[in-house]
Amino acid sequence: DQGRILKQILAELKLDPKRHPPAYFRRLIDKAKNALQGPPAAEAPDHFPKVYRMYAERLRTANALDFNDLVNKVVELWEKHPDVLDRWRARFRWVLVDEYQDTNRAQYRLVKLLCGTGGARPCAESPVFNPFGVGQRISLSVPLLIYSTRSHPPMK
Repeated sequence: DQGRILKQILAELKLDPKRHPPAYFRRLIDKAKNALQGPPAAEAPDHFPKVYRMYAERLRTANALDFNDLVNKVVELWEKHPDVLDRWRARFRWVLVDEYQDTNRAQYRLVKLLCGTGGARPCAESPVFNPFGVGQRISLSVPLLIYSTRSHPPMK
């Protein structure tokens, strides 16, 4: 449990949980992991780098992952081992991402790796379905536009 681990870390560092609430550190850790960032190298006045490093070490020691690690470790695996990524790509012809507009950087990277870059650039007028939307051509415009703005220069 993230909260329990963070409470233990704050107690070890003798940080007052009222001045340094565990939820604050959990939000900062989530934000960093969602951006595919590890613990900051330098110390900061809010103790975040040390707390993050201790948190990561506790998870490693317990052989555990938090939700963000489930995404980040897959991204790391696929980037380091393209052969593994190729095997996963071969398993899927279509990929549907629900609530694609709400994906963070890590989730976007995972989807982009899985779907590959392909050769064709999607556009709103395309009658073919794509990994980011399902439905009639008109309903594809929004997901395609989101995909396009994240991955390509603006469409004309």
